Amino acid sequence: MKKTLVLLLSVVTAMMMLSGCSAYYDPVSGVFEMNENDEILKLTPDEGLEEYYAENGDEYYEEYNDYETDLNFWTEDSKAAESIRQYVKQATDPMSDKYVPVEDRIVVFDLDGTLIGELYPSYFEYMMFIHRALYDDTFKAPADMKEFAEALEEGIRTGKMPENNERLHAKYAGQAYAGMTVDELKDYTRKFMKSGADGFTNLTRGDAFYLPMVSLVDYLTENEFQCYVVSGSDRTIVRTLIEDWLPIPENRVIGMSYSMVATGQGDTDGLDYLYSPEDEVILGGDLIIKTIKMNKVSEIALEIGKVPVLAFGNSSGDLSMAQYTVSNKEYEGQAYLVLCDDLKREHGNMDKADSLKETCDKLGFNTISMRDDFDTIYGGEVKTVDYTYDEASFRFEDGKDYLGRWIVDSGEYVALTVEETEEPGIFSVEVATSTDRPYKDVYRMTATLQDDGSLYYEDGAYVIRETKSGKEEIQYEDGAGLLYFDRDAEKLYWTDYTVEDKEENVSGFIKADDPDVVTVNDLEEKAA
Repeated sequence: MKKTLVLLLSVVTAMMMLSGCSAYYDPVSGVFEMNENDEILKLTPDEGLEEYYAENGDEYYEEYNDYETDLNFWTEDSKAAESIRQYVKQATDPMSDKYVPVEDRIVVFDLDGTLIGELYPSYFEYMMFIHRALYDDTFKAPADMKEFAEALEEGIRTGKMPENNERLHAKYAGQAYAGMTVDELKDYTRKFMKSGADGFTNLTRGDAFYLPMVSLVDYLTENEFQCYVVSGSDRTIVRTLIEDWLPIPENRVIGMSYSMVATGQGDTDGLDYLYSPEDEVILGGDLIIKTIKMNKVSEIALEIGKVPVLAFGNSSGDLSMAQYTVSNKEYEGQAYLVLCDDLKREHGNMDKADSLKETCDKLGFNTISMRDDFDTIYGGEVKTVDYTYDEASFRFEDGKDYLGRWIVDSGEYVALTVEETEEPGIFSVEVATSTDRPYKDVYRMTATLQDDGSLYYEDGAYVIRETKSGKEEIQYEDGAGLLYFDRDAEKLYWTDYTVEDKEENVSGFIKADDPDVVTVNDLEEKAA
């Protein structure tokens, strides 16, 4: 009886909303009250509710279905997209024998290669670990970690991955970030998300989401499916990756997990330690579970407690999750695996795609062809190029290149100083002329790091400062401009937008941390 009531209420409520009427259900009395053309109708499942639907349902049913959102970025003749639409239509239709109540509409998605690219040139998490172990100046990797990171990098380059790479990566990745708070690991991840996606133009690793799959998550969410990410990548990293892309809350992310400890805990067991107000939770670094293959199934059972009705993956690591879904004994379950068969818009691999397609056909799983089903993958501006495999591909913009003292390259005395503030991505900048006079011109601003790596400001204050007393007379405070660091030339360029000929007002600066170096002439003399 309860299921029938839920079905009728959901449909009738939708009918009333579409017709411009109001509806209210009182769970205590069981009365469904509707205002139709200023006439109050009070119906219950025993008195009038089923009859009302029978008389008026057909009038609104077609319009009700039209309110469903659709899949974007899929090809018009995509069989996979049509299959998904048909499944959703039946699962959300209260009168269908394939109807799935909202609370049981569980969908599980793999991440790498399913929702986001994994061919730039490898998984996001692998590339960030390599950066951490080999190229991060703030971290000194132990010898064994560094040795594995080098082997992993070489394996990605040659296609011959080191033995047990999944287990070893899980071990060393935990150690690489041990001691970080959750927020610190999230910030670190956000920075690496800004690094360029090697093998592509106009794409960062953090923006390398498959647009059709992003649309699919939106589509399912709009149809009241509960979407989860079940990934072999670290849970905190995954949460950070998807936060601006997918409508999936953090508590619906299942991933590789490590121990978490308190800052003051030391070697004390968690059963014997009392968390204090001064404590913070940090990563302990000990692997708890690597969520691939059967481990995905066990974590779904533990953390969700229900069998999914839809599963999306892209590799053998997702087959157990797919089989678990299609084996749902209460509702029809469907599994879809994404094939990396696009050789133009993605660095596809037909051997892997054909092998996975053959496996899916044997197991009764659906497949999604990136080549045939995706109208676009990353967007039209993104193109594939050859991999570089060099250190530059691991760089991300954090503004560190700007820090320090710079002098203008024209031979005059103009010194530019950049310092960090307490807020990440915000920098204090001051430009000053020679001090060999009673007064000097000073231009100071607070600049914000942009996605392209430049520093932009629009609060520039031009002041005249007395050299001895330090007293200042402000001339104006609304200057705007841009600073840009050219890594190849190892120069910093400053453009002042306040002046009329801003294109001609570009000054180049070279690094000169020594305060005794006043002009480029001094720099040349020191070099000689």
